[in-house]
Amino acid sequence: MKKILIYQLVMLFILVGCSSAVKTNPTARSILADNPQADILQYKDVVYRNVTEEEWLDSSTYIKGEKLGEIAKRTTSTLFFKNCYATKLKAGTSFFATNNNSFSMIIVEIGDKQLLYQALLEG
Repeated sequence: MKKILIYQLVMLFILVGCSSAVKTNPTARSILADNPQADILQYKDVVYRNVTEEEWLDSSTYIKGEKLGEIAKRTTSTLFFKNCYATKLKAGTSFFATNNNSFSMIIVEIGDKQLLYQALLEG
């Protein structure tokens, strides 16, 4: 009986310890809570941040690929921030995959200008 109790306690500690190690991607709500002026969009439940002006970025390495979709709504509301919503981009703005088809970057096209958005991934 004592061994079973000890075994159950050990299993409980393992489960509790492992559950806090699970990381999730940032949400629009958490990003906008930290920075209400953030330029973000959401696609396939991943939030992307405009990194076009970042010094480390070599934008010449990214070439526009296939069209992924269009912005459905511009909003800064953190409630019900959905896929194809953006905080700065107008509804109808098209966004595209990059040349390597990696979803870590998305290209947004506004007229003849291209903006780069990077996926905010945890872990």
